Amino acid sequence: MSNTNNTVSENNKYFAIYFTDFLKGFKKFWWICVVFALMLGGYRFVDGYRSYVPVYTSSATFTIITQSSQSTISGISSFSFYYDANTASQLTETFPHILQSNILQEAICNDMKVSYLPASLSASYVSGTNLFTLSATGKDPVKTYEVLLSAIDNYPDAAKYVVGNLKFEMIETPVIASSPSNRHNYISNAAEGAAIGIIIGLFLVLLYAVLRKTVRLKEDVKRELNLEAIASIPRIVFKKYQSGKDRAVLFTNEKIESEFLESYRVLRNIFVNSTTEDEKVFIVTSTAPGEGKTTTAVNLALSLSSINKKVLLVDSDVHHPSVIDALYLEADEYKLTDKMKSSYGSIVYKQFHCKGINLDLLTLEIEDTKKNVNIDFSDLQGIIDGYRSTYDYIIIDTPPCGLVSDAMYIAPAADAAIYVIHQDFVRISKIRAGINNLLSTDTRIFGCILNGAEMSGTRYGYGYGYGYGHKYGSGKHKYGYGEKKHEKIH
Repeated sequence: MSNTNNTVSENNKYFAIYFTDFLKGFKKFWWICVVFALMLGGYRFVDGYRSYVPVYTSSATFTIITQSSQSTISGISSFSFYYDANTASQLTETFPHILQSNILQEAICNDMKVSYLPASLSASYVSGTNLFTLSATGKDPVKTYEVLLSAIDNYPDAAKYVVGNLKFEMIETPVIASSPSNRHNYISNAAEGAAIGIIIGLFLVLLYAVLRKTVRLKEDVKRELNLEAIASIPRIVFKKYQSGKDRAVLFTNEKIESEFLESYRVLRNIFVNSTTEDEKVFIVTSTAPGEGKTTTAVNLALSLSSINKKVLLVDSDVHHPSVIDALYLEADEYKLTDKMKSSYGSIVYKQFHCKGINLDLLTLEIEDTKKNVNIDFSDLQGIIDGYRSTYDYIIIDTPPCGLVSDAMYIAPAADAAIYVIHQDFVRISKIRAGINNLLSTDTRIFGCILNGAEMSGTRYGYGYGYGYGHKYGSGKHKYGYGEKKHEKIH
């Protein structure tokens, strides 16, 4: 029963995800529905206009009188007739056979002196009555009318071989049609084509939602990447009136969503309880820009410093340094305490102390950005090792490992890596490639963080969940890979 409930719960989660993805896809690709609607609507309009051929119909309605018996009075034979509903029904059913026998067609053609019938004939009756309607339909209203008149004259003779002697009493006289019987509704055609176009567009959006191979749930990390999602960080949406530091996505921002703060407290506890004294240096990276690796690195550092851990936060992205901006620090809120130049290249290392948040920064900057110089991280490991005895933790924010190779050169300086994956952002194939790049440097993956999560568990919104995967303790855990640190993900 438990397994069944889990299966149902997971199915519900994925249904909600696909529905959400469909809505996102429609919001992004609504114009596809409009394009298909205009294309098919316009095509049906033009096609209907070009292919329309007007036809005209003339009809006559009769009552059917059938001969019932023959009698002789004073040596003179006489017949009696009666109204018969069954005969009207029988005439309608036998009419196609009468036409196929060519008896009626030949009679009409001879009567009109033509070689072929210029209109089609049909017959019908009103159920339960002896009312019989004969109709002619054709492209020429006059010839159609003439065909009907000839059919009225010749039909009783053609039908008597099937149902016997008949007598027609006309109750509705035929007239020459003044307008087509198949009036074309161009607007209706265009609307029908537009509706089909919208359906095709919606189907393509649905296909887009179903075929998107991205990470949506923490379970996807384990199933698709064979890694543990050690935390899920909720997506934050600020109120419109909030501005400046009130909109800072920081652990120290008291005006931020409580779920966000709680998620980092849980992450911090997992981190502290799952590392040994020898494990101090961690890189934080991702596959692509915009996944929130810098925000994650900054908030992990802030959450650790809040429990009196001495933390050094390193901004190693020399191309796009962003840690100071992410901390919302003004110029007077951090103080330069040390500066050194790389022995192997043009990198300048600057150390700062941040006032009020018990955090030190180390930034890597290119000395002359105007020159096209080679960036060499050869002395980074030695510099980081020099700080090991000073700090409890060293968190290194690196460039995305799926974008540039810098992260692979920086990774050997760390004990392990934290891999940030933004929910429903990057294709799984690209995430695998980025992780494999990292594994090629013999770097252990400590775990993954699902960032910007809008979906967790079975509810939608600012949810957060923390399926740890392993019981955390004081031992050294190798999430996802065990002893095979170099095994690639396929």
